[in-house]
Amino acid sequence: MKASALAFSDDNQKALYLKKMAEHCVNQFNSLTGKLRPTVERMNKYSSELDGDFRHRVTGKATDIDIRGAINEQVFDRSNFSLSVTRGQVRYIVSKTFDEMFGSRPWLAVKPIGLSDAEKSRDLQKFCEHKFNEPKSNVEPAIKDACLSAWGMGYGILKTSYLRQIEEFDTVIDALLDEKGEPIIGKSGRPITSNSENYWNDKKEGYIFEDDPEQRTFKKPQFSEVTNSDYAVKYNGPELACVSYKDFVADPDAAKLEDCDFVAHHQAWTVGELKNEFGLGMIDPDKYDQILDSAGLNKVPSVTDDDPFNEAGNSGKLWGKRENANFLNVAECYFNYERPGETDEDGNESAGKVVKMFALVTLDSQEVIWADYLGNVTPQADLPFNVVTCDKKRNSWTGAGFLQRFDQEQQFIDECFNQIKVRNDYAANPIVIIDRKAFQEGETGKTFEWGPGLHKELKGNAVASEAVQVMALPQMENETRSLMDTVIQMITMDSGVSGAAQGDMGSLPQMNTATGVKQVLGHGSILNKMSIREVQRGVERAIQNLTKMMIHSMDPIETIQFFEGDNEVEAIIDKDDFTQLDMDVRLTLTKFHQDEEESRLMRVMMTVERYLALPVYAMERARQLFVDQLRILGVEDAEEKLPFAQEVAMAMAPPEPEPTDSELNQAEPEVPINEEEQVDDEAVQLIQDTTTDQIT
Repeated sequence: MKASALAFSDDNQKALYLKKMAEHCVNQFNSLTGKLRPTVERMNKYSSELDGDFRHRVTGKATDIDIRGAINEQVFDRSNFSLSVTRGQVRYIVSKTFDEMFGSRPWLAVKPIGLSDAEKSRDLQKFCEHKFNEPKSNVEPAIKDACLSAWGMGYGILKTSYLRQIEEFDTVIDALLDEKGEPIIGKSGRPITSNSENYWNDKKEGYIFEDDPEQRTFKKPQFSEVTNSDYAVKYNGPELACVSYKDFVADPDAAKLEDCDFVAHHQAWTVGELKNEFGLGMIDPDKYDQILDSAGLNKVPSVTDDDPFNEAGNSGKLWGKRENANFLNVAECYFNYERPGETDEDGNESAGKVVKMFALVTLDSQEVIWADYLGNVTPQADLPFNVVTCDKKRNSWTGAGFLQRFDQEQQFIDECFNQIKVRNDYAANPIVIIDRKAFQEGETGKTFEWGPGLHKELKGNAVASEAVQVMALPQMENETRSLMDTVIQMITMDSGVSGAAQGDMGSLPQMNTATGVKQVLGHGSILNKMSIREVQRGVERAIQNLTKMMIHSMDPIETIQFFEGDNEVEAIIDKDDFTQLDMDVRLTLTKFHQDEEESRLMRVMMTVERYLALPVYAMERARQLFVDQLRILGVEDAEEKLPFAQEVAMAMAPPEPEPTDSELNQAEPEVPINEEEQVDDEAVQLIQDTTTDQIT
């Protein structure tokens, strides 16, 4: 852990400062947790439904069915199926969004800003592609989880960090020994071995070792097998994680996370994890063991079964996943706070400047394990969190997903479906009322049996319809299904995700042609384009922060291998080259842009073809209209794309034959005065159509 930049005049100032900081963080955490409770409860509901779990709708208070036909409001107690309309739409739009972002390679672009070095920007892009495609960077899985959370439940939280994963192990090596019989450590930090002929003999210089040229001896080197503790760097690079909404605390009334005075990530750390990461940290050694002993075994203290924050999500340290480990309930806090002030000779402390701070605080014992200026933890003192939303709420960093937008509609659809199912169940197994006295068997007092294939004899005056009555519920399936279809169509229109988009062409019986399907899909794309762009912006901000974090934490020199075509290329990356680089990291959305570019080019070609189809005399009048239309389509050199009428006329004119003597003697024909003003109907229509398209 990097040393803290916090400075104190003495231990008393340090202890008092950290105590106040811990109290501030715990109070803010508890206050915002209470404020977020309605949001978390709502998200819990949508999270369960997204997983296909609808047990929360069962009340256990169902009463009898009204025999007149109305099924009571506790229908889910009798049947709790769900027609996953919104869930299916969420899965489709998440897949579409993810394919838009990662469907092609490369999926990101690093562009220089201003006078920045373009070549270094290209090197950085290669470095980003190499690091972000590492499985342990978790970039694509984290973004997919965040998109699912955003489209389904309202918002997703992406956290950027840097991961150094080192694995230690023991090996037996043939090591060079000193006079005391101990292995000699080379400049690499590892023992010098006899492998790879790393030493050579020279009569004047003695034995010189390639691992450490300063190590030399005139005696014959002594090697011996020893057990050596070694390590391997499994991963050294950026890491992206999707933080569960249960673990994230911020003021929901803030328009942006950057506007929040306090943001926290709730985690559970084991004692071993804390010791490895922070050692004693900033805790008084006398209190350290006491604090660690306060950790609960295999549970998070202060979390109750009825708490909506119970059972942390998929981020960070997971509750209860590590057997036989003591957990500490901690919060990573990012907040505005006064830095330590100066203390005068009389012991009076001056007010410190309010700055951005970071602190790791235990929520139960209220102790600061570690604290530092945020600028010493993250690049440019930025929050390591980015919010992904598809429908951001006004005056809040949170958003609304499909499950919230169409909550009532989905509830209505499921109620209708389950009502039909309950009625069908009663139709298949109706209530049967039997008058035993109407049967001979019932009269004699014998055991009365009833079932299929049995023959019963009625009394002489008994009527069969009165002896056996079947109570059937009124059939309302047609009306119910009509209502269901209407609501499903409403969801489809509002969401922009049709059955055709999900591959169900049967949902478009009247428009099952290619043109009709394309129109429906195009309508959906228009409705979802803004939402997809909103998701894209959130992901881009996370990728930009991840790039900054990577540059901030990378080694001074790193080597990467990548392919250019079929050739493997090795590049040496210097951290200093990127530190001062002013760049812009963007998602390329390659497939999305390809479709847009293809459509734009088709419109450009059609515009040029329509211009060239005009008569020459009409070109002169309509040319500027076509030039303006090309500029609207993004053609910068529109003037060069459209030739002048004279150029077209010259290109289309056939070569003139050599005149004969008789032709030379003939008089030239007179040209009608108004010929150039005679515009045929076709040319007029083409000009009008062009003008209409431009306005549209």
